[in-house]
Amino acid sequence: MGTTMFRRVTALALGVAVAAGASVAAAPANAADAYDDMRDAWVERLTGGDDFDPTSAPYADQVAAIDSAAEAAWDALDLTQPEIWPDLDTAAAVEDITEAYRRAEAMGLAFRTHGSDLEGDTTLASAAVAALDWLETNRYSATTSPYGNWWHWQIGIPLELHRAVALLYDQLTSTQRADMLAATAHFSPAVTLTGANRVWKALVVGARGVLGKSSSELSSARTGVVPALEVVASGDGFHADGSFIQHTKYAYTGGYGLSFLQNLVDLLALLAGSAWEVTDPAVDNVYEWIAESYDPFLVRGALMDTVRGREISRQTFGEHDAGRRLIQTVVTLAEIAPPAEQAWLKPMLKQWIASATLRDPLASGPLFVLSRGEALMADSAIVARPEPESAKVFPDMGRVSQRAEGYAAVVSMVTPSIAPYESINGENLRGFYTGDGSLTVYTDDDSQFSEDYWATAHPYRVPGTTIDTMTRASASGAGYLPTSSSAYGGGVESASGRWAVASYSLDAWNSPLVAKKSWYFFDDEIVALGSGISAPGQSGTGWNGQPRAVQTIVEARKLQSSAQQLVVDGTVRAATTLTADVVSDPDWAHLEGVGGVGQLGYVFPGTESVTFYRQNARSCSWSQINSLVGSSTTVTEDYMSVWLEHGSSPSNASYRYIELPGATEAETSAYAASPDAQILADTTTVHAVRETSLGVTAATFWGAGTLSISGTPLLSSTAAASIIVEDLPGGGYAITVADPTAVRTGTIDVELYASGGSVVSADTGVTVSRTSPTIRLSVDVTDSHGAGFTTVIG
Repeated sequence: MGTTMFRRVTALALGVAVAAGASVAAAPANAADAYDDMRDAWVERLTGGDDFDPTSAPYADQVAAIDSAAEAAWDALDLTQPEIWPDLDTAAAVEDITEAYRRAEAMGLAFRTHGSDLEGDTTLASAAVAALDWLETNRYSATTSPYGNWWHWQIGIPLELHRAVALLYDQLTSTQRADMLAATAHFSPAVTLTGANRVWKALVVGARGVLGKSSSELSSARTGVVPALEVVASGDGFHADGSFIQHTKYAYTGGYGLSFLQNLVDLLALLAGSAWEVTDPAVDNVYEWIAESYDPFLVRGALMDTVRGREISRQTFGEHDAGRRLIQTVVTLAEIAPPAEQAWLKPMLKQWIASATLRDPLASGPLFVLSRGEALMADSAIVARPEPESAKVFPDMGRVSQRAEGYAAVVSMVTPSIAPYESINGENLRGFYTGDGSLTVYTDDDSQFSEDYWATAHPYRVPGTTIDTMTRASASGAGYLPTSSSAYGGGVESASGRWAVASYSLDAWNSPLVAKKSWYFFDDEIVALGSGISAPGQSGTGWNGQPRAVQTIVEARKLQSSAQQLVVDGTVRAATTLTADVVSDPDWAHLEGVGGVGQLGYVFPGTESVTFYRQNARSCSWSQINSLVGSSTTVTEDYMSVWLEHGSSPSNASYRYIELPGATEAETSAYAASPDAQILADTTTVHAVRETSLGVTAATFWGAGTLSISGTPLLSSTAAASIIVEDLPGGGYAITVADPTAVRTGTIDVELYASGGSVVSADTGVTVSRTSPTIRLSVDVTDSHGAGFTTVIG
């Protein structure tokens, strides 16, 4: 049936609806009040207002997209059918009810958008109102019994419904509005739950308060959101170290945390400037989270997958989509922020937007965000901040991130409180090793982890991991928390804020495999060390058809072109697909980029053999990793993998390699011949590296021990510790110590076998007993949650 016929059917059905009493209301004559002002401001944020030219770029494309969505919803609407949108099954699938309200909202948005072809189209508005009325009568009312996923009934549907009512407010009768709001009050009467869900609930109650002109509901939203604004010591929500946890044991800053932030900002904007504005001091935490929780994970417009949980398996919402949503949310926040916060938010935003070259972060969002973002970028008085160079440790969610010149990286670790991955509702079925000691490196190849990466990436070849090659069933090990006291993941960042150590004591799921693994993040290299790799009693056949064994995965890079070459010690290797190329004791390898984009170097200071493996046209489908929403269409990508074999049932095996993001082939070869990073130790007692060009020594102690060089002691610790010692330009040292277990009580005593001067500064909890002839510190790490303690000795 064509568009014209659909419109005729809809008009006929509307005549029936009007005759039955579902009339379209005339505009009210009452004078505006505070609630109306709040609703008008809300609608302006939804539509962008009229302060832009809808015929000029980039606004024309956004308006056209709004028109297209509304046209599609209107064309498919058939009020004469048992299902008014015949492609939906709202009687059996609650998510389809949410989608139906979303379509009604899309129609209302076009009706209210400046410059839309459908702006002010009363026939469109009448169709949308009729759809809302049908849904309230047949699917979602104050007497409906819920089924399926609770989230849609209590949160998803109310959010869509309230936006639709706001947009079509004057087209609805007071009775219609009251009935629709009564439905959301039936399912979400108060602000409850925790974390992101609590913020959603507060927004539901607050929006209903605006639409229903209820001071008590607005007050409830204002006070109810405050617990979610507070920092938590454990469980769901934001933690003092910047971590965001959801479902008690998953790192979710870029998933539930992003929804938390977006809806929180929507609520703050809804209440801003009114008698119900959120003024609790805890609201200041929002700005802290932008700087400490989100900024470290945003790179070139992508919000890193390591903090997106099971959402990485969703085909239509990748890390660049998440980054775009973050940027758009912070654009809105910057509009309502106090001047002191705007002073740093806007330069940061300008850098975020400018660095997002793969996708325009202002596109496909609200016109309000587009107009404010465009104004920001055009404002010469606001200077974008420099590209950040910093490192940060998140002990409470087992993550260590670094942004350096030309690249960024993150290590993801399992801890006694953080699981390797989440898999529920048929999503993220093969995320086995994504959080189990993975090292993810971002270069200027912005599409590396986008497009069809997660559908085609090999589930057993996750860079950075040391794995038992046993075959795993879908969703196996999801939610695993190690119970051994020797299993942990933490680290330390330097006093300068630029370098970091990640320390991971691996106790693998359903396997005898244990290992000591650490990473050292410097200015242009990442050093990876492993020791104590043991897996006694392995038996049977692994996923690859070979005897079950242990491997360390160095790399599994999605290629930009199947013609990309890998050079090992000056010779092209792994040129043939599906053929393992084993090289004995290589010095270095280089994966070329395309036009210089995406190249990486690898240096192998050890004596082990290294396997290089090209797999062109690796094919899979999104439904194989996400049976809920994944497409069954086969997709294909090319990969280059690099790994180290430790054999079957290894005992105290080890590895060492250095990654050089962005390095050319010549730079890689030169670095291998004269490396800046000198590996001092990789035993089961201590791992240590000296970066000679920076004057930085970094170490992981796996227990009490002493780091010695040729019999001469250099550094010691009385317990497990992550330590960075920075040589200061004028002499002296900045020493930072952290408890990687995050649960130790009492003190860690550290001795640096060097003479210093006076104590310049020491964090609370540090006692300096002497500075000569050696420097001795005692660090009380009780209740520190893995945080670092810095002492500066002159």
